Order: sequence, then C-alpha cells, then structure tokens
Amino acid sequence: MAPPVLQRAPRIGHLDLTTRQGCGGRNGLVLMAALYFALSLHCGAYNIRSITTQDHSGISIEICNPLSEEPRSGFLPLHLRIVNKTSKPHEWTLEAGVMGGSRLGYSVKIGAAAGEAREIDLHIPQASLAEGRTGAARLSGKVTGYGIERSDAAFFFGGSYSGAVDTAYVAMSHTLADKSWSAIGAEIKASAGTKSREELAQLRFASIGTSARGLLGSSVLLSEMPADARAFSGFAALWLSSADWNGLSSELRRAVREWVIDGGRLFVASERESEPMEGLLKKLKTGAPVAIGFGQVKLVSANDNVLPPKETADDILDLDSAPQPAASEDYTSKWSLLEKFEQPRLNAALIIAFVSLFAVVIGPCNLIWFAPRRSRHRLFFTVPAISLGSIAILFCAIAAGDGIGANGGRNVLACLPAGENRCSIQQEQASRSHLLVKRSFTAPEEASIAELPARNRTDSARTFERSGTELKGDWFHSRAFQAQTLRMALPTRAEVVLQSSSGTAPVLLSSAATALRDVFYCDAAGQLWHADEITPGRAASLAPSTDEAYNAWVSGVSARLSANMRATLSRVAHRPGCFYAQADATAEIPIETLRSVKWPSETIVYFGPCAPEEH
Repeated sequence: MAPPVLQRAPRIGHLDLTTRQGCGGRNGLVLMAALYFALSLHCGAYNIRSITTQDHSGISIEICNPLSEEPRSGFLPLHLRIVNKTSKPHEWTLEAGVMGGSRLGYSVKIGAAAGEAREIDLHIPQASLAEGRTGAARLSGKVTGYGIERSDAAFFFGGSYSGAVDTAYVAMSHTLADKSWSAIGAEIKASAGTKSREELAQLRFASIGTSARGLLGSSVLLSEMPADARAFSGFAALWLSSADWNGLSSELRRAVREWVIDGGRLFVASERESEPMEGLLKKLKTGAPVAIGFGQVKLVSANDNVLPPKETADDILDLDSAPQPAASEDYTSKWSLLEKFEQPRLNAALIIAFVSLFAVVIGPCNLIWFAPRRSRHRLFFTVPAISLGSIAILFCAIAAGDGIGANGGRNVLACLPAGENRCSIQQEQASRSHLLVKRSFTAPEEASIAELPARNRTDSARTFERSGTELKGDWFHSRAFQAQTLRMALPTRAEVVLQSSSGTAPVLLSSAATALRDVFYCDAAGQLWHADEITPGRAASLAPSTDEAYNAWVSGVSARLSANMRATLSRVAHRPGCFYAQADATAEIPIETLRSVKWPSETIVYFGPCAPEEH
C-alpha cells in the first residue's frame, strides 16, 4: 500500500483578521471561526496534531507534518498554524525532541498579534546521523504558553518499524507513489534477499546479520513542502514526474535545485526521452545522470506515472553507497582525525592524593584547628570554605596538568559553482578536549549539525540542546573526544570564472576570499591543467598537467578525510569544466563551533564549475 497522500490548506501567511470594531467584535469572531473551520475541513487528510487549549481561550494551535515517515537525519519540516482570536498579543514556546540513541532538545519562541492567524514553517534539526539498522526515530514535543491546556500539551509523530534493514530514506511525489510504491517495495524485498552479508557489508551494513530490506520513505505533496532546501535535507533521493516539476513554484524549484547541489539525487519520470527542466537544466535526456554540485539529476522512464519496479528498486538500493545523506557507519572505519590525538587518561595518583588530603583537611584538621569543641558553630563557615577552596585547587591542578580548551582537526569540502551565488559546505571535525570552562556555542540556524561516533563515547544517554543559534549540552565534554559533521549553504558572490580559453592555456580568475593553492582545472575535452596558486582578483594562466599528478593530489587529500568525504570527493572528481583546489580558512569557512577549540589540522578543498566570464 502506498503511503497516505498528504493535503493541507493553502498558507495564509501573516493575515490580520481584525475588523474596525476590533477582534473582540462579533463580525471579527465570526470571520475568524469561519476561516478556521474552512482550514480544518481542507486539511482532513493531512498529518495534523491539534494542541488542546483551554475553553474560551480564543487560541487554536495545530502542528502539521508534511511527511508520513520521519527522515533519519538533517531537518524535519513542520508547519505550525496559530489563530489568536483574543484582543492581546501572545507568545508560545515550541519544544521538540528526537528520541533515539541521542536526544535533541529544540526550542523556538513564536508570537501572534491580536486577531492574527499565522502559519510558520519550522525545521526541526536532528542531533545524530542515520544508521544502517531497523527502526525509526520518534519525534515528540510540546507547546506551552497562553491558553494551552497543560495536561495535554504534547504532540507525537512516530516512525514505523519494518523489522528489516531499511533502505536510504527516499521521497516520492504522490502522483508516482500512488501507483508505484507497493510494487517497488516488493521488488526491493525480493531483490535484496539475494544479496550476501559480504555484499551488504560493502554497503554500510557489516553488523547486520540479515539481508532482508524494507523500503523507507514518504509520499510528498511537493507543492506543500517549504521552499527551503533544508526541508529536503533528510532525503537521499526524490522522485517526481515532469508534470510535477512544471507545476512547482519558482521558489520551490530553487529549493530543490539547491538540495541537489548540496548532494541530493533527483529522478524525473517521463514518457519522453528528453524533458526541458526550467530552473534546473535546459534539457534533460534519458541515459547517464547529469552532475550538479555534489548531487545529480537523472531522467527515468515511466508510463502513465507508473515507475518500472525493477529499475527503480535498483536505483534505491544503489543509494546504500551514496555519501549523502551521511550515515554513522561512514565514520566507524579508519579516520585520520580520530587517530591524531591521544586518548584522555585519568590521573589516578592526583585524584587519590586530592581525595585523601581533602578528607584529612575537612575532617580532623577542621575539627581540631578551625572548629574546636568550643567553636563547633564555625563548621557552618569552614566546611563551605574548605570545599570551595578544594574545588579551586583541583581546577587549577587539572588546568595545569591537562590544559584548558581543546585541540582538533577539521575537513571541509566546499562547492563553489560560478553564477549560483551560494557555496555548499560539507564539514567534519574531531577534537580532544581538555578542561572546558564553557561548553555552549553558537552556529547559524541554517547549519545542520550532527554528532559522529567517537571511540570513547559509548554512553547512550546524551542530550543536545538547540535554540536559535545557541547550542548547549553534550556537543563538547571536558577531557573527551567528540566529533561532528556540519552541512550548510552560504550566500556568496565568490566564484572562479574561465576568463580565457583561447590558445593553449586557460586563464582562471578567482573572487574567493582566500588564495587557492595547488589548483587543477579540467577543460571541456578532459585535459588537466595546473597552477600553484591563484590569488583573489588576479588572473592566472595554467600549465598542462597529467592524470598522475591530479590523482596523487586527490590521494594526498583523501588520506585526511573520512570514508564519507572520500566518497564525495571521488564522485565529483575529474569533471569537465570544473576546478579543484585547496585553501586556507576564512571568516565563514569552516563553520565555527566552540571558540576555545584550536584547529592545528585543517584541510579545505574547493571545487566547482567555471563559467565563462560573460555569464
């Protein structure tokens, strides 16, 4: 059976429903009630959770989920609908968390003016990556504020448990899913059953003892998805028909395009051998996929919106080895960043000496010298004073022996396509912390941040908090290893353009914020060119190079990357019309997290298509 088709009312934005008599007037209340009733009727088949409010409070709140199944990583798009029929403005707090191996606490404050109906798109981040195992995350949360019935303030969206090793999370337009989902799921179950455990181990499932597979994903009403690439970030792939694409708004087309550049795979179903893709490509033809940024687009055959089960199942199973979205298994193999730092060790001698000395001072010494028999009341002062002094001494001892702050390394792949005015960033980092005075940090709301497996982090009860740009909790710990992956797109006008290709040597001009080092360029014929450095604003003429030199450069860079980034770099390598280079850190790249961490080891790689200067 296909996933349920999702429907919802058109967004009404920030609509002021007050009348001249004010929202307390009879006409205003009637209009408000009629509109809300119409919205509720239209949303009958939509995944909605209504928040229980107090009688006669004048407040109506609904949480809407555009997906029938939760994605395992990235952001979960939610839609919040608030109707404030009172004569005063009010504010509410939404708290949401993904329950699983790691729990993320996310909160955001939302307000509505008097007599206002608001519809707001939210993106709930996840704190961990998808894992190659059965089961699904479960989102829970609550809304608190004026008019909320405290006894029933929670809402829940649960994932299903298939009992099989799920595929990568895929999304499909409802026009395709209605006719194809069941047949594709049956084909995946049958075809995956022929794979051996060794074959599955190559596709991230080394610890799984069965080859049974289950199709994981959701039917999507594309026109109702938020026009934001984050809403698609948990998808490994998206299937839609050419008619679906033509029916999308320009804003939603741009969001899908940005998601592809960030690493998504888009499959367009059509009965024809070529399709114009306005806002994406001039023309898309059947055959080999077209690479765009970190991702790709492929035209597939479909008859009357029915996808061929065998071919589609093969495409879905091929996503097992796709680097995006990243999976926890990508970071459990050899990774140089985790091997770069020594394991934190407990100074047992210092702890024993401190505890023994503390016991002697706070006990016998305190009772004999500081608070003798006739002055026992001094204990109310001496015990706290000794305790605070001991804490200060222990803090100084640990700081002197272990140091303050942290040392780490980070790797960045940055896609800088000319003419796009954006830079797609994939970042991974690992650090060994010493004594941390502050563990909270700030990061852009648009950044996806997930914890990575670290060799000494075996505790399962970890809590991560995120509110706006502030992050707290267990992202960083004193005297511990921690690792994170970050994904984000930055608006920028930086690019590398092909200033001249006449003659024998191409000329590149860079407007990046830093010098590009060890630059390789692959021209339209596949010939490689090289320059030692290209400084911003100064054109550089390139010299001929060889495959051997380029492959040696890729091997040297890949040695510092995780399995995920190695796979990503391999997939974008040797593209005609693209440049590849290393660079130093800038104010925006890499994405900053905890300021007390020093990063002596950094690998930053830029790549992207070079457009002619007149673009």
